[in-house]
Amino acid sequence: MASANPVAELIDQRLAALQLSKRELIVRLGYKNVSKGLNRLHQVYRGEFGQSEFLLARLPEVLLLDSSAILAAKTKVIQDAALEARAQQDRNFKPHAVFLTAHRIPRQIVIAAMIGADRQRYVFFDYKSDPRSFRLSALKAMPATIPMFGRVLGFVINHSPSYAIEYDVSGKLVRVCNQPEVIGQLHLTV
Repeated sequence: MASANPVAELIDQRLAALQLSKRELIVRLGYKNVSKGLNRLHQVYRGEFGQSEFLLARLPEVLLLDSSAILAAKTKVIQDAALEARAQQDRNFKPHAVFLTAHRIPRQIVIAAMIGADRQRYVFFDYKSDPRSFRLSALKAMPATIPMFGRVLGFVINHSPSYAIEYDVSGKLVRVCNQPEVIGQLHLTV
């Protein structure tokens, strides 16, 4: 298996230095079920640490490492994943307006999810449109109220992941923000 992250690289280096196979590592870690242990090891190689605490806790002892080395490598994997998630979010960003309402959380969450009230709080702009037209487009699309959220108090135009402008209901500038307005989404599963 190719090393995909610093934890995997560290494990591979120590396995090579100690001349151990992955199967031998799993046995030394104390797993009775070698298959389960190998699955946990593969999760670590993929950067999935949720079910691998036992394995990670025993690695320093078995691989003759300082526990801070494993922790530092794990921290790097988590930070890299967060940076990649943010970069992906930035790549997928589309300019849009978010209507600000009297209630940030819907009064009746289940009903709001059933009728898609949260989706009524967004206006997405054509990426080819002139950004100067966004304010007028949002004003045209702005309802007086949104079911379960109440009266519309204004809107925020998220121009980019690091630039947004808030307006009141009449379209007057309220403030400029260095991050977008983000609202939650409702999902209903039956």
